[in-house]
Amino acid sequence: MASSLESQETEHGMFYLEMRTSDWKHNHTWGNSHKPGEFYGLDPNLASTDGPARFELRRQAGTLAFDGTFHAGKGSGAFRFTSSPEFVQAMKGLGYSNLSIDQLLAFATQDVTPQFVKDLNDLGYRTVSAEQLLALRIHGASPDFIRDIGAQLPSKPSLDDLVAMRIHGVSPAFVAEMKSLLGKNFDVDQYVAFRIHGVSPEFVREVREHVSKDVTADHLVAMRIHGADPEFVKGIDAQLGRKLSVDELVAFRIHGVSPDFVGQMHQLVAKDLSADDLVAFRIHGVSPEFVKEMKNEGGTAKYQPISSSLCASTE
Repeated sequence: MASSLESQETEHGMFYLEMRTSDWKHNHTWGNSHKPGEFYGLDPNLASTDGPARFELRRQAGTLAFDGTFHAGKGSGAFRFTSSPEFVQAMKGLGYSNLSIDQLLAFATQDVTPQFVKDLNDLGYRTVSAEQLLALRIHGASPDFIRDIGAQLPSKPSLDDLVAMRIHGVSPAFVAEMKSLLGKNFDVDQYVAFRIHGVSPEFVREVREHVSKDVTADHLVAMRIHGADPEFVKGIDAQLGRKLSVDELVAFRIHGVSPDFVGQMHQLVAKDLSADDLVAFRIHGVSPEFVKEMKNEGGTAKYQPISSSLCASTE
């Protein structure tokens, strides 16, 4: 099996280490950021000087020995992995038999330890696959995170839930604040949806202030998806002189009813246009330009509330 490495210094004094392995069947590439202190024999000055480098990353699963050169803060070369018999035996006792060299190498790079497995067992996760162990470590689902987030949720999260929350930034503090603001707890999928669509505690506070204190989780997500942000809400409120419901605001965004559009239609058609009227105008292509064109041609725009009928014609 051939192996190679590339490394470079990143911001905040971290080193990004990328490793590649290959044989006649497979090619693998993966990388991680590390603190310089994690490596034995690595000269921190190599970030600004050139020269050969030999250093090691020692983990319970085994040792990775690196041999290469640095130039202008970037290094390249080869590495050799030596697995630990003690680690193999300890993991076998925990139910992980016949680990491949690729799995042991991955465990070493992600620092999967027997204690990590025991901690998961203590937290109630007793049948964790090797792939799940790696996913938890890659995304930073530590025992402390699992314990703290579990205390905030209405039910025990699955391993996939834990990974999803770490990927999307669902922290214990985020869950606690959203629960406090909205007065209820949610399942993992809802908290993940909040993070995916940018429903932050700050956004919730602004919506409760400018739209409604009874806003729901679905309303919040819909507003973010369609761009009904507080700035848009303020602009619409200023034009209409009243507050709209979340459904009306979302409909405005979907159909392109902007504060500027509302202002022009008030001047050109009527001051007492309803939300349904304005949406209907956009759906049917009744634009300010269309109304102006009619008037320039000597026509009259006939308007009746949408509850009965809506039309524009020339006479």
